[in-house]
Amino acid sequence: MRFLVTLSAWLLVVLVAGADAAVTTHAARDCAAVRAPHFRVPARFLAPRSVGLWMPYRGRCLLRVVAGAGSAVPLFRLRGTQRIVGLQWAPNGGRFILVTRRPRRVLLLRLDGRVVESWRAASAAFFADGRLVLGRDSGLYVAGGRHLSLLVRRSALVRAAGFQSASGPFGPDPWGNSRGYGRRALAVQWWSGQRDALLVVRDGGYTTRASPTRHGFRGVGGGAWSPDGRVLLEFTVFRPPPGSEKDHDHCLDVWSRRGIRHMFCVLSLARPYRFHFDKLLWSKDGRAGLLNDGTVVSPQGRVLV
Repeated sequence: MRFLVTLSAWLLVVLVAGADAAVTTHAARDCAAVRAPHFRVPARFLAPRSVGLWMPYRGRCLLRVVAGAGSAVPLFRLRGTQRIVGLQWAPNGGRFILVTRRPRRVLLLRLDGRVVESWRAASAAFFADGRLVLGRDSGLYVAGGRHLSLLVRRSALVRAAGFQSASGPFGPDPWGNSRGYGRRALAVQWWSGQRDALLVVRDGGYTTRASPTRHGFRGVGGGAWSPDGRVLLEFTVFRPPPGSEKDHDHCLDVWSRRGIRHMFCVLSLARPYRFHFDKLLWSKDGRAGLLNDGTVVSPQGRVLV
């Protein structure tokens, strides 16, 4: 048996890449409450009254959604030429960060949409202990109020990836969408437009390449930390096996301090190919993860269902 889920169910962080809009810190006066997206997620993967952030496709309002509620409450009105490129919850769930382009800003907000702090930065992510890390052209910095402490320089990220990035620390994935929290580590997407790599930056600045290098590797479509923050599950893309009608294959690889391990590719599973996957939702007990193609995996990346 496999679970079928809809994209709108991924409420821990949902964003629309490329939306032509800007986020403001004003009250969402011009936004109206709308009907909440329909959920198709097994109960074990979504706690009652879970709160999520939702950006409807081509929409102009960022909305807060509560599982089981009939409507979504607007937080922000989108205007101008800027766009949202990143959303992530703080580990305690009481705040979230929002990343914009043109200009590049990272905003730390409360659940009611009020801005707590803002910085000029291109990307952001949290350690599991709640520390916020900002990505700038020169490297990654740990934020302590208005004071920034260097975590790792750009030159070290280039050495670990093996190539220059067109956009600096653009992570944690090409769409600015981070899932989970590393235990004293961050996952950072390093992207050139022609190729990409997933890097793990540990507390203290040590950086290693975490994405596969074996034959057929094309790129990484994102990743998710295991509930204990020790294992990084990577949504990788490879060339399809010989004779396949598909032009690519979606795979799962996992990184830990022991190295990179390949788990499976969709075309090798004992069922017809139906959907790609690029998101994961952990069960309430942390023992299973639901991919958005319906596959259930363990925290170590093994297929359970």
